[in-house]
Amino acid sequence: MNANNIIKHVADFYGVTPADIMSKKKHRILADCRTVIFYTLCELYRMPYKHAGQALHRSHADVMYHVTKGRDWVTDPRLNMDGSAAILEMECQMRQIFA
Repeated sequence: MNANNIIKHVADFYGVTPADIMSKKKHRILADCRTVIFYTLCELYRMPYKHAGQALHRSHADVMYHVTKGRDWVTDPRLNMDGSAAILEMECQMRQIFA
């Protein structure tokens, strides 16, 4: 699984297009998608923030913000039920791939 596969999987989960996620749009659902993607790339794949940002044409500071937000969702799923479910889904996918 690579960054493009993760982007596509998260887009399917949320019912948006990968192009929307990669765009400059700031809709909440797209920001949530970016949080799940950056959390997955940096926390689960251990990708450097700079490289994760390049995958979505964002700065490393944006990546840091989204990863922190993703950690909050994992710690307290009540903050964003869909976001924490998407992260859990990505973790399950990773376990299947690397099992």
